[in-house]
Amino acid sequence: MPINLRKKILTLLAASILGFVGAQAAMAQTALELNEPGKLTVCIVDANAPMSSVVNGKLVGYEVSFSEEVAKRLGLTPDFKFTVFEGIFAAVANHVCDMSAGSHSITLKRLEIINFSRPHFVGSYTILSKADSAVKTADDLAGKRLGVVAASIQETYANETYKSTTIVPFPELGGHADRAPVRPARCRLL
Repeated sequence: MPINLRKKILTLLAASILGFVGAQAAMAQTALELNEPGKLTVCIVDANAPMSSVVNGKLVGYEVSFSEEVAKRLGLTPDFKFTVFEGIFAAVANHVCDMSAGSHSITLKRLEIINFSRPHFVGSYTILSKADSAVKTADDLAGKRLGVVAASIQETYANETYKSTTIVPFPELGGHADRAPVRPARCRLL
């Protein structure tokens, strides 16, 4: 998100808390550098439940609701554009979208090309294995393959942490529009 857009969004959100939503939204629309007047284009991954996914033909999730609320407070209509996670930062940096929503971790490298709001949630890393797998601890991953989302902080962490494990990046979490994410039938957390 361009620096001036981020500052203006944060200013508008603060103003809306004080009750100046109507006037501020109208002013923000004229001051924002939007891809399309009246719309807030949001790059989002459509297979990232519970953050964002398509269920019965409808885009739902925490990041979806959050983005809709930002657009509402700005007096704009949200316009979601699907992308794979590894392309989401380039899409914002190249003005394909006004902002992105996708459970992003803030890193110095990412800050070089886009801006971030203050974090609005905290997550954690989880590794799943089939219930009957010989992999029961992180040490058991040595010599095995571990799937991660490409270009994610989890990929970086896995490469730095599991030196004896083959890290396999995937472009998305395993689902796609109108298709449930792929999950093992019976699995356990490591």
